[in-house]
Amino acid sequence: MDLKILSLTTDNPKEFFNYAKRELKLSNEQAFKLYFLTLRISVLSDTPVIKFLERVPPHIKFDEIERHKYLLSLPVSTIRNLFIEHFDLKFSKNLYLYLQERLPSEFFKGCEVKRSFLASQDLSLSFLTEEERRKLPSFLKVKHQHFSFLFRGSCEEAITVLERIPLYIWRKIKGEYLIFFTLSVGEFIVFSKSFENWPEFREKAEEIIMNLKSLVPECFG
Repeated sequence: MDLKILSLTTDNPKEFFNYAKRELKLSNEQAFKLYFLTLRISVLSDTPVIKFLERVPPHIKFDEIERHKYLLSLPVSTIRNLFIEHFDLKFSKNLYLYLQERLPSEFFKGCEVKRSFLASQDLSLSFLTEEERRKLPSFLKVKHQHFSFLFRGSCEEAITVLERIPLYIWRKIKGEYLIFFTLSVGEFIVFSKSFENWPEFREKAEEIIMNLKSLVPECFG
């Protein structure tokens, strides 16, 4: 078996999608499950945010950072589902308009909005810059800083791993199973500790944790 961190961590969605298709041989739909965006939300009233959270969108990380200001991380697959299933929300409409000017066209394929609509003036969104991400306090960074991973192993090993991953892509190549997944730093630490009785896996996970400590040391105290 093998477990490794994927070589590309980027804030550029186009660069990530090209990497996922060219190097990982993934489709757009598969890449959408791997790529997480982190957004700052500012509101005049909390109502649009509350209405958004009432829909229980999957695979999100959400924190209040100041009064009427929030931090949200979520995969592209969840965002696309918001556009398809929950476009009645003010949050979804504003998110669509904001991302439409900033993301590659592949992002919207199959979830395009074909009718006109207006943005809500009481809600604004912005990407977190690299500098802003570096300045996040550790309790937020450990939750909102994501990395993508690849597991390779037998069918039995893959099943064991899949039981502990909420969102993933899997592929079978020549009798081996490949699992691609993305976790926050905190999620990976918890994930790795769940395999205490699997020495080979623990050894690989500890190597990755040492790598993460060099990349984001503030997440480890």
